[in-house]
Amino acid sequence: ASRVGGRRLAVADEPRLEAEAVAETRGWVELHAWLVRSRGWTPLHHLEQLTAARASSLLRAGASVRAPAASGSGAASGAVTPLERA
Repeated sequence: ASRVGGRRLAVADEPRLEAEAVAETRGWVELHAWLVRSRGWTPLHHLEQLTAARASSLLRAGASVRAPAASGSGAASGAVTPLERA
């Protein structure tokens, strides 16, 4: 899910096809790599996409800058925290 509750399912030729599969099949190498790398990220991991107000709101609500990506997410580059990304 994205920072606004989006899902990683593509609305493409085949319903319910995952975005990673679409990116890989169509040869979108950079997009596919990012989707794999960002598996399991929390909204705070997407800091470059957040406004200061949204980041503050997430932190006030208990989001942690030290929270790694969700366990079992299969992220290729390991479980990075939002702080490490910043």
